[in-house]
Amino acid sequence: MTSFIHPYSGRRFRLGLINVFFRLMRVIADIVPVRASTMVAANWILATPIVPLSRSSVVDSERVGGMRVDVVVNPTVRSPERTILHIHGGGFVFGSTRTHRLLASELSKACRARVVLFDYRLMPEYSVSSAIADCMRAYEWAEATYPDHPLVVSGDSAGGNLMLSVLKRLVSAGRTLPMAAVGLSAWLDPDYVHEKGAPRDSFFSLRFADRAASLANPRDEILPLQSISALPPVPVLLQCGAEEPVLTSNRTLVDSLVELGTRAVLQAWEGQPHVFQMLAPFTPESVSALANVDEFLSSLDMSVSRNRPRKNLN
Repeated sequence: MTSFIHPYSGRRFRLGLINVFFRLMRVIADIVPVRASTMVAANWILATPIVPLSRSSVVDSERVGGMRVDVVVNPTVRSPERTILHIHGGGFVFGSTRTHRLLASELSKACRARVVLFDYRLMPEYSVSSAIADCMRAYEWAEATYPDHPLVVSGDSAGGNLMLSVLKRLVSAGRTLPMAAVGLSAWLDPDYVHEKGAPRDSFFSLRFADRAASLANPRDEILPLQSISALPPVPVLLQCGAEEPVLTSNRTLVDSLVELGTRAVLQAWEGQPHVFQMLAPFTPESVSALANVDEFLSSLDMSVSRNRPRKNLN
């Protein structure tokens, strides 16, 4: 099932300004060397405006096997109804609990949830296998810490890629599966080749993505579409911009899951940049997208409630 949404009519000036800024960032990403030192600097620069913007959120920090784990709850959420384990993006080479704190806060607000962020190990200093192991550790911690609430796994960009690896490993390990999986501009095909003349996303740097993906060894670890049949029947929602390079692979995943009998939905917004949900609460499109995540999860809650056996009152 694919839904194309066009909610930005009449706001093209604002969208244009945002895309100009993102194109500048893409130019920088095209030339910056992918080294541990430069990625640390990128994290610091990106987090500088994010942390103050999310200052009102409640953030509880934990250490889980030496890994930082932040539990983010928006101040509007008095009693969380769900737990969302979010795997941050950044091409497997940057990103942190700090760079994604505002997104986590807005996701918490939209879905009435606590959002668990964590600092998994990054390339090039560590392997993708290390990142996946950290994701599994974070999942086990969230499952054990909040057993009375539905658990959802989400991921943006490269985090969406890692999200699928987590689902496959949960099956092979015989562990309890999450209620749902949500991908925000999930980067699922590092082998993507952009056709000449095709629309180009204002933010996603193919050159940076190719350089980051080249660090993965073995490369099969970041190619989740090669084994879609190994994914469990967990309901999946994918969102992205309609001009993003990730759209094709997102559609491939959703179509394949539907053929396998799994509930899967793709929502694409015209004119929106890569991981536009991170612009919440400043653009109506990002707010609408996160509201759609809540709508999807709520529909699953209702389905579970309808199918739950009723108690015998006699």
